Amino acid sequence: MFTVVFHRFTDAQKEQSSGKSSGKSSGKKWDELNQDVKDKFEEVLSINELGIVKLVFESSTITIPQIAKELNITTRAIEKNIHNLKSKGVLLRKSGRKNGFWELAINNL
Repeated sequence: MFTVVFHRFTDAQKEQSSGKSSGKSSGKKWDELNQDVKDKFEEVLSINELGIVKLVFESSTITIPQIAKELNITTRAIEKNIHNLKSKGVLLRKSGRKNGFWELAINNL
């Protein structure tokens, strides 16, 4: 038998965030990067794929269920979109499935 512990942030804890990135981004803000993404992938990325890119940019350790909740679509749809992003060379998974993080190839723009 094992125990699983879930830690949830309260609204107050979310608001206390420093607003700093995880240190894995290029130092650009999302608004600046968003224009770069649109310029480079305008006809290539769907709305859901762009949403995933934004969420990964904000938190490289975000999970598929968290992305699905934020975008209000199913986890299976997220998995398909992530597969598409990986095949397009936009998104990479580093350091394994369980303890890894997402990396955006577009951070080098």
